[in-house]
Amino acid sequence: MKKYKTTIIALIVIVVALVAFFTVRALIPDRENEDNNTEDEIHTVELVSFVPSDVNQMEVITENNNLVVALRYDGSWECTTSANLPVVQTNVKSFLTILRNAKGTVVYEGEMTDEKRNLYKIEDTEYINYTLTDGTVVKLSVGMQKPGSSSSYVSITNDPTNEDRIYLVTSTYLDSLFFNQHDLISTSVFSFEDQGKIRHIEIYKKGELFFSADADMSGEQREWDATYPLKRRGSRANIESLISAAVSLVTVDHVESNPDNLAKYGLEVPFFQLSITDNKKTVTMMLGNRTPEGTHYYCLVSGIDDVLTIQADTIIFADEAQLSFIYEYAYMVNYIELTQLKFKYDGEEYILTYEIDGNDETLYFNGINVYLDEQRDYRFDFKCIGTSLYGIAIDTIEIEPNHTDEIIIDIEYTLKDGSVVTVVGYKRDDYTYSVYVNDEYIGGYSNIRGLTGTKENYGLSGCIADMKSLLGIKD
Repeated sequence: MKKYKTTIIALIVIVVALVAFFTVRALIPDRENEDNNTEDEIHTVELVSFVPSDVNQMEVITENNNLVVALRYDGSWECTTSANLPVVQTNVKSFLTILRNAKGTVVYEGEMTDEKRNLYKIEDTEYINYTLTDGTVVKLSVGMQKPGSSSSYVSITNDPTNEDRIYLVTSTYLDSLFFNQHDLISTSVFSFEDQGKIRHIEIYKKGELFFSADADMSGEQREWDATYPLKRRGSRANIESLISAAVSLVTVDHVESNPDNLAKYGLEVPFFQLSITDNKKTVTMMLGNRTPEGTHYYCLVSGIDDVLTIQADTIIFADEAQLSFIYEYAYMVNYIELTQLKFKYDGEEYILTYEIDGNDETLYFNGINVYLDEQRDYRFDFKCIGTSLYGIAIDTIEIEPNHTDEIIIDIEYTLKDGSVVTVVGYKRDDYTYSVYVNDEYIGGYSNIRGLTGTKENYGLSGCIADMKSLLGIKD
């Protein structure tokens, strides 16, 4: 009997424990269900009933923005508050599509009383008016942000087929509905249909012309002729790199429309200005001060009367020197095109002779064949002399020549076609010499140490001394 009593007592304890467990569980909030009951799972509906084709005007009002976009008689969109703004038509159509697809959760439907407006802090300080083709004006006004949420309350009044409503709308939807001037235009600074048709570039720094060049389209690839500060062949690689970097630039934000005071942005006299011209148009970008945080420049783009910003680290060419855009070498030719290279240097005359037929090369230094035998093949050392002479270049631009009559180096290249090219360097001072090609000043001077250096540095003195030593020539 005692055994049965013990069993009955045990069963009673278990039943009491189970009842207590389920009673307590019923009193505790279902946290798993709460976590799953997110805003994303609340049933959402479209904010408006009309379609994009119903709209012929949009007015955006925010603390920093007062913008009206309207349809013209020809069916194109224009910004009536910034008449010269080059509106991209597809951008406007995108905002209308975004509106049509925007969704929210209805939290109130009915008469829009002052009590309801106050409850959700709908104060009409941030809103968009959509004017429909029948004259109806639908108003979308932003209220307060829901506490602990990224969503905000939004009222929509005067929708043709819906009662006035207040929605809860996520920041993703809401941010995409409000646009500014910058959102209406192309963000690309230099927008050209065909980059290959660009034919002129011009750079100003602090209001002064810094560099300009014209494209030569006559060959298989575009070449460049510098027109300022020198009339000389341009550095094709560096100019093409500049163009590639420029056409990838995009503006980031809109700052001010039709500014009265460009000086406060550093744009009255831009520190850098780049103009690029193709066969149809010229586009100019002007850069001013950095923004307060230092990450962007204020900028102006031709055709837009507004101050925009551009990311500072995308401007990789503003500090380039003039010389970087100019072909600096005096003269360079493949040695297989030469028959003779004669030069006078340091009181001596040297003659390099080239007999080249296909892969067969016979090279002479002052009449001596530099290939003595397989163990004494000095053709590479011979070529070092020519490489050294090719290194004569403009180290520093000097527009007007300023030198003595003393000749430092005098070179005469004779080519297979019988043409002759001369390069002459005149002493400028103890460290530099001015350079002429075919009796024409090339616009700058070179450093003498480029000639007097060792063979390892392709210095002319070092290369000559090595060649003489190898051939057993005594001074």
